[in-house]
Amino acid sequence: MMNWSISQTAKKSKHFRETGKYISNNLKTKNSTPLRISVNNNPNTLLLFDFLFGGGIKSYYYYCYYYYCCCYYYYHYYYYINLCPLCNASQTNKHVLSNCSHPDVLKRYLDRHNTILTLLANRFKSKITNGYILCVDLPGSCFKQTQDLLVGLRPDIVIMNDKELVVTELTICHETNLESSKQYKLDKYTNLNNFRTEQIKNHKVSLTTCEVSVLGFIQLDSDTLSKFGIPITDDETIWNLSKSVITSSFDIYTHRDTPKM
Repeated sequence: MMNWSISQTAKKSKHFRETGKYISNNLKTKNSTPLRISVNNNPNTLLLFDFLFGGGIKSYYYYCYYYYCCCYYYYHYYYYINLCPLCNASQTNKHVLSNCSHPDVLKRYLDRHNTILTLLANRFKSKITNGYILCVDLPGSCFKQTQDLLVGLRPDIVIMNDKELVVTELTICHETNLESSKQYKLDKYTNLNNFRTEQIKNHKVSLTTCEVSVLGFIQLDSDTLSKFGIPITDDETIWNLSKSVITSSFDIYTHRDTPKM
C-alpha cells in the first residue's frame, strides 16, 4: 500500500497531472497496487486507485486526466456554449455532476446516491451480529425504514441495539465540497435526541457521516462504526464504492445534455 498526499486547493487538472507523474515514476509494472491519496493530509479521506476500468492503475489516471482536460477546454475555450441546455445555468463540471436542478438530472443524482447507499447497507448487514438492527432509507427494499425511529427525519442508515444507535448520513458531492457537506449534515442532525420515537426514547444516539465525491474520494468517520464491529475501511469496500460512484458520474456526464438517459 502506497500513500501520497495532495492539496485540495490545487487546481483539479493539476491533481491528476501530479498523480499521473507519481504513478508513472513509481509503478512500472502491470500489477495492481492500491494507492491511497489523502486530501489536505486527512487520513479519513481516501481514494483507492485500482483496476477500476480494467486497464490497471494507470488507466484510471488517464481517465480522470482526460475527463478534466475535456472539461477545461470545453468550458474555457468554447465559453459561448457553456450554458446547461436543461436548466440554463453555467455548465461547469461541478454543475453537471452535482448541481443541476433539472428534475431528470436530480433523479440521476438520487439513483447514484441510492446505489452507494445500497452498497454500504449490504456491507453493514454482512458485518453486524445478532442483537443489532439495521434500518435503511431505501423504500421498497428489504430493509426496515429509518423513518420509523425518528420523527420527521429520514437518515440514510441507522444501526441499533437495545441500548444505543448510530445514525450514518451519506452524501455524494463534488470533491471541493467534502468538508462543507459533512458540516451541513452535522448541523442538520445536531439535536437527534429531540426526534426519538417512543421505541428508542432511552437509547444513546450517535451520528457519523460518509462523504463520497463524484470522482471517488471517500471521507468517513470509521471510529464510530467500529464500536458496532463494522470495519468500513477495508480495501474491497473502498474499491467498490469508488468504482460505483465513478461509473455513475461518468453516465451522468455523458448524458449531461439530454433530459433522459
